[in-house]
Amino acid sequence: MMRVGMRPYKYQSDFARGYFADGEKAGIRQGKRDAIRDSVFVVLNMRAIPVPHDVRDRISACAETEQLSAWLRRAAVVEDADDLFRD
Repeated sequence: MMRVGMRPYKYQSDFARGYFADGEKAGIRQGKRDAIRDSVFVVLNMRAIPVPHDVRDRISACAETEQLSAWLRRAAVVEDADDLFRD
């Protein structure tokens, strides 16, 4: 819901409500993906594990929340950044 001044604006049509609600949901999903992706890099950095360009590119290009979450869990235990992609 958009804010106008100090009060929330209420969209008048079903189309507008659905359109903006869908956009908001997509933005939230994107924000979660971005946060998980950033966390993978933070964990590897804090563990002093170098991240080669090809690994950074692969992580950055991933748009699947589940895959990024799996890589985040692996980042806590791997010894090498390439090991993120091994099963």
